[in-house]
Amino acid sequence: MKLKIENMGKKKFGQKILYSPFVKIIIGIIVCVGVVLLGETLIPILLELTGIEQMKPLIVGIFIAVFVIISYSVLYKAFEKRKITEFSRKGIGKNFIVGVMLGVILQSLIISVIYLKGSYTVISVNPIVFTFLFLVMSYFAVAIFEETLFRGIIFRITEEKLGSYLALLISSLIFGAMHLFNPNSSLIAGVGLTIIGFLFASAYTLIR
Repeated sequence: MKLKIENMGKKKFGQKILYSPFVKIIIGIIVCVGVVLLGETLIPILLELTGIEQMKPLIVGIFIAVFVIISYSVLYKAFEKRKITEFSRKGIGKNFIVGVMLGVILQSLIISVIYLKGSYTVISVNPIVFTFLFLVMSYFAVAIFEETLFRGIIFRITEEKLGSYLALLISSLIFGAMHLFNPNSSLIAGVGLTIIGFLFASAYTLIR
């Protein structure tokens, strides 16, 4: 009887560790990063065999975007025994169009300011196909990955344990700090991206 109670205690302790917020975050990060590494490693090899390497950015972008969402949904549906509402398809068309328009407007305003300061020069204009394949899909995949990682995993799970205010602070600081490793980054850029991370997490807090 004593042995049985001890085993039950160890099992409950193990489950408590496994389902702790920290472990759930770490497992989620490993899964999402693993999907990205798999896509960036496996897809180019397969495309080389088929001879359509020029489609690499498009296919890699689609693979990462789709499988990050699937991996997240399957993992946390099993982990948390709940329906995954973060990726609801309700109003997705309208939200997508509004989001893209806001992004274009904000990016245009930023570039306009840089241009007026004399620090932006148009050297050449790429074909629309190049722009779509190499830029739009690449950044689309990055956006899906980052939002899933920082808002879906880090912010959401931290919020469950520590509340919205601390989760906003922690997730936005991590978001800004991670971008310090980008090429030509700076402390000012990190601060700006911390603010952006705070705003993104705030938007998620409002609409879930």
